[in-house]
Amino acid sequence: MNQSYFFKIFSSFVTTIVLLFFYAVFAAIATFVENDFGTPVARALIYNAWYFNILHFLLIINMVLIAIRKKMFNSAKFSILLFHFAFILIIIGAAITRFISFEGNLHLRENESKTKILNFKTRLLIEINNDSIMKRISIATQFNQLNNNNFKEEISFDNQQFDITLHDFIPKATETLVSETMGNPLLMVQYENGVNQKDFVIKFGETILLDEQKFSFNAYPVHDAFQFVIINDSLYITNHLPITYTNNSGKFNQIEAFTLHPTHEGEIYTLENQRISIKRYISKATTNISSGKSTNPAALIFEIENQQNTKKIIVYGDAGYTSTPKQVKLNNYDITISYGSPEVEMPFSLKLNDFVMKRYPGSSSPSAYESHVLLIDSAENYQKEYNIYMNNVLEYKGFRFFQTSFDNDELGTVLTVTHDFYGTYTTYLGYFLLTLGMFWSLFNKKSRFRHLFRQINAIGKGKTILLLLLLSFGLKSYAQNLPANLQVVDKNHAAQFGRLLMQDNGGRIKPVNTLSHEFLRKLNGRSTYKGLIPEQVMMGLMLNPEIWATMPIIKIKHPELLKRFKNENQLVPISEMFSMQHGYVLTKDVDEAYAKGAGKQNQLEKDIIKLDERVNVLYAALNGDLLTIFPDSLSENHQWHSINDVVTDSAQMKKLFSDYNNALSEAIKTGNYETANLLLTDILHYQKQKGKAIYLSDSKIKAEMFYNESSIFRHLFELYFILGIAYLAYLIGITMWAQLNFPLVHKTVVSIVIMAFALQTFGLALRWYIAGHAPWSNGYESMIYIAWVSLLSGLLFSKQSKFALAGTTFLAGVVLLIAHLSWIDPEITNLVPVLNSYWLTIHVAVIIAGYGFLGLAAMLGLINLILYSINKPELAEKINTQIKQLSYINELALILGLYLLTIGTFLGGVWANESWGRYWGWDPKETWALISMLIYTIVLHLRFLPKLNSLLIFNFLSLISFASVIMTYFGVNYYLAGLHSYASGDPVPIPASVIYISVAILVLSATAFYKNKRQNYEQMSRE
Repeated sequence: MNQSYFFKIFSSFVTTIVLLFFYAVFAAIATFVENDFGTPVARALIYNAWYFNILHFLLIINMVLIAIRKKMFNSAKFSILLFHFAFILIIIGAAITRFISFEGNLHLRENESKTKILNFKTRLLIEINNDSIMKRISIATQFNQLNNNNFKEEISFDNQQFDITLHDFIPKATETLVSETMGNPLLMVQYENGVNQKDFVIKFGETILLDEQKFSFNAYPVHDAFQFVIINDSLYITNHLPITYTNNSGKFNQIEAFTLHPTHEGEIYTLENQRISIKRYISKATTNISSGKSTNPAALIFEIENQQNTKKIIVYGDAGYTSTPKQVKLNNYDITISYGSPEVEMPFSLKLNDFVMKRYPGSSSPSAYESHVLLIDSAENYQKEYNIYMNNVLEYKGFRFFQTSFDNDELGTVLTVTHDFYGTYTTYLGYFLLTLGMFWSLFNKKSRFRHLFRQINAIGKGKTILLLLLLSFGLKSYAQNLPANLQVVDKNHAAQFGRLLMQDNGGRIKPVNTLSHEFLRKLNGRSTYKGLIPEQVMMGLMLNPEIWATMPIIKIKHPELLKRFKNENQLVPISEMFSMQHGYVLTKDVDEAYAKGAGKQNQLEKDIIKLDERVNVLYAALNGDLLTIFPDSLSENHQWHSINDVVTDSAQMKKLFSDYNNALSEAIKTGNYETANLLLTDILHYQKQKGKAIYLSDSKIKAEMFYNESSIFRHLFELYFILGIAYLAYLIGITMWAQLNFPLVHKTVVSIVIMAFALQTFGLALRWYIAGHAPWSNGYESMIYIAWVSLLSGLLFSKQSKFALAGTTFLAGVVLLIAHLSWIDPEITNLVPVLNSYWLTIHVAVIIAGYGFLGLAAMLGLINLILYSINKPELAEKINTQIKQLSYINELALILGLYLLTIGTFLGGVWANESWGRYWGWDPKETWALISMLIYTIVLHLRFLPKLNSLLIFNFLSLISFASVIMTYFGVNYYLAGLHSYASGDPVPIPASVIYISVAILVLSATAFYKNKRQNYEQMSRE
C-alpha cells in the first residue's frame, strides 16, 4: 500500500510540474541574491543548500518512475526516453562535480614556480597549542551575511574545554582604528607584494601570517618575523633579515638584521618584493569594523572561552582568499584560527616563463593574453612548455588550466584550475544523448512533434488570403537653417573624405564615413543634421570649430536639463556647457552623479552622465582629436594618430593637412575642388603607404560605406512593423467578415516578406564580412539575428498558417525597433578575447534561433487570445478551427524553440568549460536560460493534467512565458551582474511602454477567459 502510494505520487506529472516550478523559483531568487550579496551567499543559501540537492534527487526519481509508468522502454517512445535519461545523466554529472571534484585558481608571477593551487571551497582551521602538544581541527564550512551563522565548536584538549563561538560576521570588511582611553596599542600597516595592496591591523602581543610572511607586535620574540616593538612609548622595527627602506627624501638606506630601527613618518620598508609602511599607530585604541570595499574579505569575530575566561579574535577570510591565521593567547594556550580557501597539492609543478598580452592595433584593448608555462613532473621525468590562452586549455593528470585574468603590471597570470574528469564527461555524455534524443523525436513518426503535423494537415490548409499593401516611408527633411558664414563642403567631396580610414579607441580600422555616422548618432540620435550628411558635419567641425561650438547639436531630453539650457527642439550647443565664471558648468553635477555609483543614480543623474559623454565627444571633434587618420609606421602596435599627435613625418603631415584645409576653404568659395581632391588623394596615399600592415581592402571600405548609407535594418523595421500590423488586422478582419477576402493579397505579402528577408540576410552577411566575425557578438547584433530567425520561423510555417507569417513579421519589426533604440549601440567593435572562438558562432546561433521560435509561439498565443476575445456564436466554428490550427503550430514552434534553447544552453556549457574552466557555474545568464527551459517544459507538460489541458491556457502561457526569454536576454544583461558582461550595457530604467504592454496583455487575457467561460464554447484541449 505504501509502495503503491509512493509510486502514484512520484510517477505523477503533477509532481513533475511542482518540482520544476520550485526549481525555477529557487534559481530565479538565487540570481537576485547573487547580484545583491555575491556568489558565495547565493551558493550557500540555494545552489549548495540541502533542499536544492534533494530537489535534484526527487527529479531523478520522478523521471525514472514516469518512464516506467508510461512504458517508455519501446522503440516508439525511445527518443523521449533517451533525452529524459540524458537529463538524469546531467544531474549525476553535476553531483560528481559538486561533491567529488574541485575547482580553484593558480596565481603565478613570471619566473615563479608553484605546486599548490587555491581551492575555492572554504575551511575553518583551529589550532590549540601549549608548547608541548598541539591539536588541529579542520572544518569544511562557509559563512555569509544572510545565514544565521550559528557556529559553535566545543574542543577538548589537554583536559581542558574550549568553546569557540562565531560572534559576528561582517562581509567585505574594512577595519579602522579609533582612539579609546581604555584601549590597547594598535598598529595599521600597509602591505604590498607587487600585485596586491592591503591594509591590516596588528594588535599588541599579536603575531599574524600574510603571504608566508610573519608580522609580530610586541609578541614574545618571533625570530622569523618582521617585528614591531614598543620601547619607552616609541615604535621600532626589526627583522631577522636586512631591510631596505626609503624616507621622505627618497634616499635608500639599509637596516641590518636583528637591529632595532626607530620608525619615522613616510618610511617605506622593503623585503624582496614586499613593501611595508606604517599608516597609523595609536597607543590606546580599539578597532571598528564595517562592511566596505567589495574586494575585501569578510571579518569573522570569534569568542573563545576557557575556564570562565573569554577572549575575542578577529579573523579575515573568504572563498578565494588564502587563509590568514590569527593568534590569541588564553590561559597559557596559543589558539590560532584561520578561514579561507585551502591549498591543494599537485603532483607536478607549473612555472610561468612569460605572460604575453596581445592588443588590437593602436589600442590598449586586449585581443588575447597568453601564459607561457613550463610543466615539470619529476616523478615521471617529464618536462614540457605549454601556452595557455583563452579557449586553449592545458590538461595534465586530470588537472585542467584555463586562462582567466592577469596582474595589472602584466607580469603575472591567474589560471583557473579544475579537477573534474568524471563529472565533466558524464555531463558531456548527457548533453550528447539529449541532443540525439531531441533530433530523433523530430523524425520519429510516433512522436508528439509528428502528431502535431498530422493534426494541422487534418484541419486543412485553409483559404488563401492575400493582401495588396502599398507602403511609403516618410523621409524626414530638416530646414537648411545654417549660419551664413558656415563653410559647408560639397556632398560629393565629403563622401570622398569619408573613404579615409581612421582607428578607433578599440583599435578597429574603419572609414571616416563610419566614424561620422557614429558621431552624429551619439550626439543626437540622427543620421543627418539640418540637411547635412555626417561627413559634412565632421568636416565642418574641422574647418569652423568656433561656429559649430554655437550650433545646437547635442540632444537633451530630461525636463530639468531642458529648463536649464537654451535649446532648439531639444538640441543645445556646446557653448551652453561653459561659462566665463564657472568653466564647465556640469563639473559638479557629473562628479555627484558618478559618486553615487551605477544603480543608485536617478534618471536626471543618468541623463547628466550621457550629456557629459556627448559634450566630451563633441569637444574632441572640435579640437581635432577624433580624426585619428595618420598611421605611425614606427609604432610596434600599428597605432594611428590625430593631427595633434602625429609623431612620424610630423612636419610633412601637418603641412599637408594644413594645405588641404586651405584648399577646402577656397573650394567652398569658388566651387572648384580640383586642388582639394588632389590633396585628399595624397592623404589617402599616405595612409596606404604608412598603414599598409592593417589597411583595409577597397572592397571592405566600399562594403562598410554601403552598409552605413543603406541603413538596411532601420528601414526593415519600418517595413516589418507596418506590414505585420496591417496583415494581422486583415487576417482577423476576414475571419469575421469573409467577404473581405481577396485572392492576390497573400501572394503579395509573401513576396514582400521574402524579398525583405533576403535583404536582411544580405545585411547580416555584409556585417559579418565587415566585422570579420559572426554578427551576434553584442546586444545589437543578437537582436537583428533574433529578428531574422523569427521571420524565418514564420516563413517555414506560412503554408500551414497565414497568422504565423503575420505574427512573426510584426515581431521582427518590434525586435528591430528595439535594436535601434538609443540605449543599444549598433557600433561594430573588435571581439573581447573570450568571444574570439568558433563556439561564438555555434552556441549563440543555436540559442538565439531558439528565441526566434519561442517568439513565434508568443505571437501565435497573442493572436489566439485576440481570436478568443472576438469570438461569437455565429463565428464559433470558424474561429475555433483557426484557434486549433494556430495552437498546433504554436506547440510545434514551442517544441523547436525549447529544443534549440536547451541544446544552445548546453553548448554554452561546453564553451564555458573551454573558456572559464567550468561547464556550469550558475552565472545569471545561464541560470535564466535554464529557468526559461524549465518554464517552457512546464507549459508543454500541462497537457498531461486534464484540468489544465486547455488550448486557452496553453496559448496564454505560451505568451507570458516569453517574459522569461526577455529576462534572459535583456534583464540579465542590463540588471544583473555576471560573466556575460561583454553583452551588457548601462542599466536602463524599465520603459513605461513595458508596463502598458503588460497591462494590455493582462486585460486581453482576462477578456479571453471571461468570454470563453460566459459563452460556454467548446472547451478545446490539446489532443
